[in-house]
Formats: sequence, C-alpha cells, structure tokens
Amino acid sequence: MDRKAHRMKCLILKVFCAVAVTCSLVALAGCETARRDARSAAQQEENAALKRVLKLRWFDKLPTVGVRAVYVVRDSLYIDTIEGILYRCDRVNGGVVWGSKIQYPLTGRPTRDGSGLLFGMCKGNLIVLDEESGAIIRRRRVHIGPLGTIFPTSEALAYAGTDASIHVISPATGYDMITPERIGANVLSIDSNSEDLLHMVIDPVYEQAYVAAIFSNTGREAWRAPIGPKPLVDMGLYEGLVVVGNTDYYVRAIDSRAGREKWRTPVGGAAIDKPKVSRDRVFVVTDDLRVHCLDANTGKSLWQETPGNCRRFLTADDHYAVAEKRGRRIVVIDAKTGKEIATSLPMQYDHIVADPADGIFCRITRDGHIVSVQTQPPKE
Repeated sequence: MDRKAHRMKCLILKVFCAVAVTCSLVALAGCETARRDARSAAQQEENAALKRVLKLRWFDKLPTVGVRAVYVVRDSLYIDTIEGILYRCDRVNGGVVWGSKIQYPLTGRPTRDGSGLLFGMCKGNLIVLDEESGAIIRRRRVHIGPLGTIFPTSEALAYAGTDASIHVISPATGYDMITPERIGANVLSIDSNSEDLLHMVIDPVYEQAYVAAIFSNTGREAWRAPIGPKPLVDMGLYEGLVVVGNTDYYVRAIDSRAGREKWRTPVGGAAIDKPKVSRDRVFVVTDDLRVHCLDANTGKSLWQETPGNCRRFLTADDHYAVAEKRGRRIVVIDAKTGKEIATSLPMQYDHIVADPADGIFCRITRDGHIVSVQTQPPKE
C-alpha cells in the first residue's frame, strides 16, 4: 500500500508540475503577444508622427563594399570608399554625379575654389580634380603634409602642416611659395570660409586656448582672442562668426574679421558636438546630452525646453530641428520651443551627415546605401 501511495503522489506531483509549466508558457505567450501589440501600436503611432514632419527625398546604392568617410560640401556629398574611389553625389536631388579613382584616403574634407576645381590631400599628395567630371587634373607631392583640410586662397592653397607651421603652396606644383610661418602652438581645429583668412583654435599655453585668424596668402597672424580652457570639439565658422563651445560651460561667439567677442552664454555643460548655425540660431549639444538653441546675434537662449539624450545636432529649418539621439535614433524638435515632436526607432546607418541650415540629412551605411530625408512644413 505504501508503494502504491508513493507512486500516486509522484503521479499527482508530475501532473501538477506539467499544468504549472503549461500555464506559465501560456502566460508568457500572452505577455509577449501583448508586448508585440503594444510595440506595434507605438511604432505605428511613432511612424505616423514622423511621416507628418519628415519626407523621403531620394535613396541610392553605391557600387562599393566599404564607405570610409562622408563629407558635405554645399549641395554635394563626397563619399570616400575603401576601393580608393571618391564619389560625388547630388545631396539635394540625388544621383551619383561621378566617381574618381584617387587611390588613397582623403586627409580632411575636399574644398572647392568656385572656378570649377576641387582640391584634396591624400597620402601626402595634393590632388586637383575637375569639379564637374571628377577627372584628376594633377597630383603633386607636398613637402609637409596637412593636419586636416587644405583651403583655396585668392592666389594659392593654404593649410596647417604637421610641423606646426602655416604652408602656402602652389596648386600647380605643390611647392611652398613662401617660407612657412611657425604657429608656436598646437592646432586643435582649423577652418576657412574666405579667400584671405584661416581661423584656428590653438593652445599655446597650458589651460588657455585662443582663436587665431591667419592671413591665407602670407601665413601671418591677423589677430588672436582668448577663449578660456581647451575645448573638446571643433569650432564652428559661419559667415562673420566663429562659435566655440567650451569645457567651462560657456558658448562664445567671436567676430571673424575683427576678433572681438560678441557674446558669451552659459549652457550648463561642456560642448560635445561642434556648434552649428542655422538661420541665425546656434545649436550646441552639451555633455548632459541636451540640445541648446541660442540667438546667433545676441547669444540669448531661445528654447523653453532642452531636448535630452542627444548626441549630435544635425539640421534645422524654420519649423523643425533634427538631432541624433543615442542608439542611432532621430528626434524631430519644434524649432521655436524645443519640444520633442517625434523620435524614430533605432536605424541602420554608419554615417549621418547634414547641412545645418536646410533641413536635409543623409544616412549612409558601410556598404553604400544612401537615404536622404528632409523636414517638411506642418500642414495647416
């Protein structure tokens, strides 16, 4: 009897366990179904919100297995690939304009002189291309390589060299036209938007950085302005304004011609993204992952809300601003108030680039897929 009772107890226990497991599986399946339904509903709502503010402009696929770098130069995308081919794409209307075999990676972004020539530096060689066809006009070895981009001047090309000097070289020969001028400091960032001046952030002394303007045709210093401690990110250069986001929690705007500080605004954190100017507004992302919007003329804060969890500001028009959140998500923000309107799910891309002022941004994958998206005005 004891043996029969024991067997009965074991049988009852097995049946109970089987029922419990079955109930658990049913409950888990129900929870997963509920989660899936909730996720689907949220995604549909999210997609509907995004469709109201974003529209697809164009998409394409480059014949490459590896995109190395992407540069925005006005209305063009320049895409450097591991095959040694530089592609030019129409950033606004789409389509590959040309592909040119440059062989080696570019050092810095390509620049144009406005007369149909495109300049770049790759592996210590100056390359000059026809901007319309991509044909290589000449390739010249330079004596000292650049730290980054080379810039056309009215008579030559100028750049900051790896020897801490300003070099002014001939676009025909690649040779120095004048004796290089020593900078006497580390160059943290450099840019130019005119034929006569280069602008740099330099740190000649410990814990003190400066913005310096250099005459492009002579390499001599025009002016120097202190900006506090060494910044973590590149300066922004836009028309008559040099904008610096610093680690002392201030954003500074300096007159690019005279070197005078126009305004200084506290933003509550160190800048982690290059300041960008769009339609008289300065956008800065700080280390607390918030986007700040300032008046470019006065430095006054324009947003009541500062969107959070953002890595980088991308672009803005009169109605919307677009930023990249952590996890490769895109957030669309009301350009007047700073209120978040819609956030995408995680997207697949390896590069994301934009012109800050026209509302168009492009996502590019490593294998050459390009998707161009633009903000669209609200429907009345």
